[in-house]
Amino acid sequence: MNCYVHPDRESVVTCSFCGKGLCSECADLFESPSCPRCAEQYNRKVMAARTRPLLLTTIVAVAGFFTGLSLNGDAITSLMFMWGILGIYWGWAYVKPMLFATLFGTIAWRGTGFVLGLMLVALAMGLGMFVGPFLLAKNIYEYIRDKKAFDSVKHTGA
Repeated sequence: MNCYVHPDRESVVTCSFCGKGLCSECADLFESPSCPRCAEQYNRKVMAARTRPLLLTTIVAVAGFFTGLSLNGDAITSLMFMWGILGIYWGWAYVKPMLFATLFGTIAWRGTGFVLGLMLVALAMGLGMFVGPFLLAKNIYEYIRDKKAFDSVKHTGA
């Protein structure tokens, strides 16, 4: 089998995604042996996955801020309201697995599901307000890192 990119060369490995042959030069271009087309498609998927949480965080923050502003009219209180809403949003990922316990509590102890639900929301808010900024910083760092890698792949002619 010959190289997909360089048909005059013998392939030494196949693309990790599509199985096309790659010569030694092409195999060394990317961390995982892949043809330029597959590498670009993979990078697009990674960038979409990195963009989504940042976009959702921005939407939740803006909605929280303007909701707080419409309720009170004070910018400082609106920022605190936004922080609380973001805390629920960020913390919900940690609390979501506990939903089964809430459903079980509703069935086993009639009427306690609402109280457990409120406790989960409070737990989500507390966790999110503490952990959320670190997650946001991590997401921004990963986005910038992957965007640079994606741009370098595009500039090398891949």
